[in-house]
Amino acid sequence: MDEAHRARNPETNIARAISESPAKKRLLLTGTGIYNRPSDIATLVNQAAGKKVLREGKAFESRYLRPGILKRWGGGKLSHEGELKKHLNEYVDYHKGDPEFLPKVTAKT
Repeated sequence: MDEAHRARNPETNIARAISESPAKKRLLLTGTGIYNRPSDIATLVNQAAGKKVLREGKAFESRYLRPGILKRWGGGKLSHEGELKKHLNEYVDYHKGDPEFLPKVTAKT
C-alpha cells in the first residue's frame, strides 16, 4: 500500500481493512511514517507485522518515551530503547532518499 501514513489511526476504515487483510505479507510505503506524534509509527509497524508488536497511542508513548521528549523531539532518551529498536529493525526499512537503494529482503518480508 502506498501512502500508508493515511492508515496511521487504527480506528479508521483503511487501517482496519489492512489489519483484517488475510495477506501473508504486507508492504506499506510512506515518506511520512511519523506524521504528528512518534506513536504514529506503531500502527504502521503492527499493520506490516500482521499482529500487534508495538503498543499504540498513549500506551506507546508511556512505554517508549520519557517525559518531555515530545517537547524537544530528539532531545531526550527513549525508554525500553532496545525493545523498540528490535521491532523497528524487524519491520521497518528506511532509506534516505537514495533511489539506488531498495528494501532489503528478509524472512519477514
